[in-house]
Amino acid sequence: MSHQEAGRLFQRPSRSFHAPTRRGFFGVTGGALAGVWLASCAGERDDELADATGGGADAREAPQLAEMVENGELPPLEERLPDNPLVVDVVDRTGVYGGTWHSAMVTGDQGWALERTGSHVFLVRWDENYEELLPDLAEEWEFSEDAREAVFKLREGVKWSDGEPFTAEDVVFSVNDVSQHPELGGGMGQTVVAEDDYTVRFTLDQPNGLFMHSAAGPSSALTARPKHYLSQFHIDYNADANELAEEEGLEDWIALMEQKGGMHSGDRLNNAELPMLSAWRMSEVPRGSGTMMRLERNPYFWKVDPDGRQLPYIDELEISIIDDEEVMLTAAANGEIDMQNRNINLARNKPVLAEERENSDFEFYDTTPTFMNTAMIALNLNHQDEVMREVFQSKDFRIGLSHAINRQAIIDTVYQRQGEPWQGAPRPEHRFYDEAMAKQYTEYDVELANQYLDDAGYSETNANGIRLGPDGNPITFEFMISNFNFEWTDAASMIIDDWQAVGISVQMDAVDNTLHQEREASLEYDATLWHGDGGMNDMFLDPRHYFPSASPNSDFAGAWSEWYGTDGAGGEEPPAAPREQMDLWDQLLATGDADEQDELMRQILEISKEQFYVIGISLPGDGYGIVKNNFHNVPGQMIESYFWADPGPTNPEQYFIED
Repeated sequence: MSHQEAGRLFQRPSRSFHAPTRRGFFGVTGGALAGVWLASCAGERDDELADATGGGADAREAPQLAEMVENGELPPLEERLPDNPLVVDVVDRTGVYGGTWHSAMVTGDQGWALERTGSHVFLVRWDENYEELLPDLAEEWEFSEDAREAVFKLREGVKWSDGEPFTAEDVVFSVNDVSQHPELGGGMGQTVVAEDDYTVRFTLDQPNGLFMHSAAGPSSALTARPKHYLSQFHIDYNADANELAEEEGLEDWIALMEQKGGMHSGDRLNNAELPMLSAWRMSEVPRGSGTMMRLERNPYFWKVDPDGRQLPYIDELEISIIDDEEVMLTAAANGEIDMQNRNINLARNKPVLAEERENSDFEFYDTTPTFMNTAMIALNLNHQDEVMREVFQSKDFRIGLSHAINRQAIIDTVYQRQGEPWQGAPRPEHRFYDEAMAKQYTEYDVELANQYLDDAGYSETNANGIRLGPDGNPITFEFMISNFNFEWTDAASMIIDDWQAVGISVQMDAVDNTLHQEREASLEYDATLWHGDGGMNDMFLDPRHYFPSASPNSDFAGAWSEWYGTDGAGGEEPPAAPREQMDLWDQLLATGDADEQDELMRQILEISKEQFYVIGISLPGDGYGIVKNNFHNVPGQMIESYFWADPGPTNPEQYFIED
């Protein structure tokens, strides 16, 4: 199995990546199966959980559910909760039942809404600081020191939203019958077995010391594929599955599995009948742009508040699907969004929202992004043109370009004076913070920039003042900018002007994000930029700015990444420094010891610091979200990250609405 395949334990959507992920924040050590079962933080079930009060209505469940119980439409609460429900701490106080949470997402982004809020349940989950793994659907787990085996003890008595039991067989089905099926997932390099109804064992073909991160990942499908429901559409369980597909106008059973929600995370949006384990279940699926996605309370949700009352507090989620982010901003400013940060929290929007917050009765909460840079500039070190390759591979050339950039002007103009000059380096909040790495070559100094470019061998210029390359022709290249983030276009314009001032001719090549990704994959670009992932623990999932990682590929050296990801079968063999980093990464994957992983990562970062592969612009400033004043239990500060999947780890099920 290749390095690229080694990390693909669970399916993730495009532009989120299959990198092996970091285990190790719970300190498991020991023998072949290191450590002991980790105790659930949930505590014992309250024996009085189902006591009825007040006219036969159970005060420990939502009134609408109590009414359904009384009418015989739903089993009593004690039959719907597991033996040991997970107890969720509340941020401020226990809440009240009822209300609708109104939010919005841009067209095509609905899957993120589902994973981050309505369907944020996994085997294990991250704590609020993105430092420690906590029990979720798995109460206890073991992970082997040789990073080849993981055993999960599931919470007994958990039920899907249709009342059917969730067991180890659902996890086995998700992996063996979907992810590893040759016509669906195509193989994931592991063996998964159910040792009993509530114990599941993973045996990995290759060691992956970062396996546990995947189990807490925002697109992990391990707990999203109910066997009792999806098996009816699966050819291995139903010989008539293709006929069922034909009845629904689909090509085959594979398309049917996609439609019903068995394949990818986004497929869950298309089927309101799909049983779920989350606080809310789909009740209205979105039909194109300009529509609504609705989720309603799951009567079988398996978490309770500290008083033993079943969560969630909020009845329903309504997520408007909007084409235009400006329309979304207007809705937020008018007080039509209860709580949200995604899509509206650009720096330029905050003054608009601040002006309206009193009239529209909302406040801000703060977010700390895990991004370590607003824009990482990647020159294509594997350029297909030998002249451009020689120019870009010169470290002095890259240093010269770095010193030529007026970062403070970009921060002031593009990022509303938020942030500070920064290279590709861990954030100050992280244990790997290295001030020298973060600040090297960030000084805006045109004279020093010119000196480095001269030292690189490009001191001669043409009549227009453009430096001549090794072939005697002017150094000129295109800067490919994706429309994924409008701020990048503004920043790139200023960078291009700065480079022109030191004799480098650059033209902007603004493209849509799909074309951007296609050109990246084929190495058909001169230079590009992307935001700087990997400022905190997400560097273990996405180290691409630090070395030519296999998955995701590093923009600065795609051919080296491909060589590593295919174990030398493709791409181009890299020189000594990135080869050493790849060897260190292999060692990191081969151990389950967290301290050893940290030491290996520090060595990888030290080489990255010395090689200076990429050029950073600025450390992102703190972000923000908005929350209505009647919307409670939202923390005043939270992390913002795809991999942490905000606001999921803050437990949205304990949010509540009360005037």
